[in-house]
Amino acid sequence: MIYNNLGSIIECDKDIIYSSSDLQNMVAVLANKFHSSAIGVGDRVVLMRPASGLFFAELLSLWSIGAVVLVLNPDITDFELVNICEFSGVTKYVGQNREVINLTHIDSDISGSETRISLNNVKTKLDDDALILFTSGSTGKPKGVVHTHRSILSRITSNITSIGSDVLSTTLLTLPVFFGHGLIGNSLTPLLNGSKLVIGGTGLKNFAKHPSYIEKYKVTFMSSVPSYWKFMLTLNNNHDLSSLKQINVGSAPLSTDLWGQIINWSGKANVVNMYGITETCNWVGGAGSKDNNITDGLVGKGIGATFGVIDSNGNISNKGEGEIVIQSPSLLNRYLNNENETSSVMKGLWYKTGDLGFFDTNNNLIISGRVKFEINKGGLKIAAEEIDLLLERHELIISACAFSIADEFSGELIGVAVVVKNGFEVQKIREWCSDYITPYKIPDKWYVIESMPLNERGKVDRLKVNELCKNL
Repeated sequence: MIYNNLGSIIECDKDIIYSSSDLQNMVAVLANKFHSSAIGVGDRVVLMRPASGLFFAELLSLWSIGAVVLVLNPDITDFELVNICEFSGVTKYVGQNREVINLTHIDSDISGSETRISLNNVKTKLDDDALILFTSGSTGKPKGVVHTHRSILSRITSNITSIGSDVLSTTLLTLPVFFGHGLIGNSLTPLLNGSKLVIGGTGLKNFAKHPSYIEKYKVTFMSSVPSYWKFMLTLNNNHDLSSLKQINVGSAPLSTDLWGQIINWSGKANVVNMYGITETCNWVGGAGSKDNNITDGLVGKGIGATFGVIDSNGNISNKGEGEIVIQSPSLLNRYLNNENETSSVMKGLWYKTGDLGFFDTNNNLIISGRVKFEINKGGLKIAAEEIDLLLERHELIISACAFSIADEFSGELIGVAVVVKNGFEVQKIREWCSDYITPYKIPDKWYVIESMPLNERGKVDRLKVNELCKNL
């Protein structure tokens, strides 16, 4: 693949700027270096490095010579790395050197002159594998989502069309790049649009600097997850944010209350609740605050995708409620080395997301929860996310996470972990809940914790929360 319209990159922590021509040159030099190191079409190569100009040059150069790239969290353990590499048939890796595994490490230093090798004979096709992202199983059987060049480029094209080149002109990267939201939505979309990518860094210390970066670089677009905003809203912000045109929020449920707070924080930006999963590269739907009456779970209409729901009779419709299904050219090619898993999530050309939702009277999609996180209380089904969103509306609850607790009589009860402010009392919160939800949905057991466990993508880790509360 050839990339002729690359944008520029600013690394804020190092105050380094890579122009478009700098990146083009880095990609060309690295492509030759990797090609001369016997990396070819179809070779699986691990890339594990934090977001940087070098990271993106390495990624694009590997794709340009037909390699299949596994983008991994650079902080994974050696045990996890070996497990993933053995499962995936990896032969080479780039980035942070891990001597523990017997693979060929490619030195990606691009200083000095290079003898260019003709890459004219490198033949890649749109439907060749390009990217493998892992969603689980780093210590057990990995779950690798395989995307082709076609699925990635179709998603980026849809993103650019829906957001607009002008809005993307200066984008702040707030996320890690080893999952679709950060890599494809927040990074490659502006870069392949020819826009400026400002790498703000991850972690609380870097997040605290982001308002100053927005002001300094006149950022027009940014995207992140709800947990990021829960931190950002605790900061005293006296920076000029008037350059912001759009803020995307995705990868986890966004409550109406938090949505409204982000709108107030940004001033005049269009704040869009996005819907997407690794299997669709990133976003496939979104609802903006400027065009909609915001409400819990509202994700609007498809972006380069068609939504449907499977009703109780197993039929697919664009009305009613049920499990959400998606058709899109950006769908995964397959799960790596797992034909059974791949076939289980496909219903014809439709991908079964495992999310629950319904269509409103305007044919907007509203997400209500996850199939696997449904709590079955005496035969009555409760979406755990519904409880989370309700509780987070209360002024004394910073964050909430509901989960199922096995029960001899009811089958399952509702447990909830909460991070709270001073003055929190369970009984008063229970009484407050009774004004909003039916009694059987009010949590049965409450656990007050100091902080909410998050996974590496910044989402609340519901399984870890459950385990934590078992020991309280």
